[in-house]
Amino acid sequence: MGRRACFECHCSTDPKTWASVPSTVKATADIAGLAAGTVYSFRFRGITPAGTGDGSRILTLLVT
Repeated sequence: MGRRACFECHCSTDPKTWASVPSTVKATADIAGLAAGTVYSFRFRGITPAGTGDGSRILTLLVT
């Protein structure tokens, strides 16, 4: 990561088991392979040279 900040993202279909999504230096991410008709939950947190930030609230979306 070096001296740059990044965003860490995890997704889940049951909000108990979380899978890592590739980290990004932008506040956006493209996530391939999500199934239509499935509800996914996402959580995010920032990571800087000073440390790891608090996690976000869980965001839940239905993929159409």
